[in-house]
Amino acid sequence: MTTSGIIVAIIILFFPWLAMVLEKKVSLFKKIGAIVTCYAFGALLGNIGWEHGGKLLVEEIMNFSIPLAIPLFIYGTDFVAWLTHSKSTVISFILCIVSVMAMTISAGLIFQPHLPEAWQISGMLAGVYTGGTSNLTAIGQSLEVNSETLILVNSIDMMAGSILLFVFLYFGRNFLKNFLRVEKVKEELTICHADENSSLRELLPGGVKGSILSVLSLGTAFGLSKLFFGKLNVPFLIFMITTVGIILSFLPSVRNLKGPFEFGHYLLMIFCTAIGSMADVSKLFSDTGTIMLMGLMVVFGSVILHFILAKLFDIDRDTAVITSVAGIFGPPFVPVIADRFENKAMIVPGMTTGLIGFAIGNYLGMAVAFFLKSLIS
Repeated sequence: MTTSGIIVAIIILFFPWLAMVLEKKVSLFKKIGAIVTCYAFGALLGNIGWEHGGKLLVEEIMNFSIPLAIPLFIYGTDFVAWLTHSKSTVISFILCIVSVMAMTISAGLIFQPHLPEAWQISGMLAGVYTGGTSNLTAIGQSLEVNSETLILVNSIDMMAGSILLFVFLYFGRNFLKNFLRVEKVKEELTICHADENSSLRELLPGGVKGSILSVLSLGTAFGLSKLFFGKLNVPFLIFMITTVGIILSFLPSVRNLKGPFEFGHYLLMIFCTAIGSMADVSKLFSDTGTIMLMGLMVVFGSVILHFILAKLFDIDRDTAVITSVAGIFGPPFVPVIADRFENKAMIVPGMTTGLIGFAIGNYLGMAVAFFLKSLIS
């Protein structure tokens, strides 16, 4: 390992912090987003001709960042409160899941003759459109997708998602009231304790405790993998750390920690920077058009099917929209849409739904991928 390789590894670990600062203070970076900034910087770093003497170290950073992040995203989720307080939200999110799985399986079958990795891409899209980017990357790692494809699928997801978000923001409220009934949610829930204005000093104790639990969860999953398979089985590893994270979320002392989610987000951005540095930009866009069509089919097909099912199950407009946003975009976008629809009572159930998506996205994505693989084998 060379000195330059160690320096690059250090940069990869600390650049996400700079990306977060830029996102908060510079309007351009706020529009781009910290995750995209990390991908772009990593790709620049990896394609400027520097000696990749630290390749093995960077690969280790990649391999451990997402498994450690997964439980951190899950710990703050109150499954019981979500199920008992939000019946229509639960039903609508189930319909969202059904829609995403139906469209990802259909897209996988349609695009498989033109795209050999279609079954893997379908799994990643199922994970990201019920959970988030962390699910996409975890599933991609489990299915041994190459760096270029992983970055490309992320990019397509962001582009397709941006188009859909624009539609929701500027046309969704008035258009959907003609299709789904409008009913304001009267009860504001208080089961989500996230506070985006919390300082690092407030987040640090809980974040460190959550990280220690995450390390222990990863160690447990690794040991069980060795016990059952005699080697590291990555799909089993992802399954186990997700399951352990869900189990621990039922403990109030873990669920009420302040900071694990933010620490998980930081680890996710470290992964994005690392995998960007490993990608060969010259190969990155060889299948852009095909994957773009596949991504657009999944995201818009899922939303349309979800709203059709919501109509059949008599789900109101705001609940259908907020659960769709929670699944496709994740918790951060819920307040934006709730404000646009003038129904802030949907913020907490919507954000909690997004966190539930993080917890189950890995299961759903892996199920879709292996189901498609069994069909085409």
